[in-house]
Amino acid sequence: MAPEAAELIPVGDDGLGALLFRLPPGAELDPPLPAASDGTFAMVLGGSLRHEGATLQPWESLFVSADEPFPRVLAGPEGAEVALLLMPPKAEAYR
Repeated sequence: MAPEAAELIPVGDDGLGALLFRLPPGAELDPPLPAASDGTFAMVLGGSLRHEGATLQPWESLFVSADEPFPRVLAGPEGAEVALLLMPPKAEAYR
């Protein structure tokens, strides 16, 4: 079974969007990230993800800022359903 991806909120020119990934057991989450995005939250909705020796369970997340590469993240033994929440850059008023 191959990973599946769906766009929940179409990714805009500003980098705002949401993607859903369904991963089979042991599959790597290797998403295409838009250059305009300022960072990404990966939220586990079902199953689990393994990252740097830790296991993320449902409703747990990790954040990846735009200036770092997306880490190596693998689906757990039951697979994983993961939402990626793509954040646009902060408006000047909030910096």
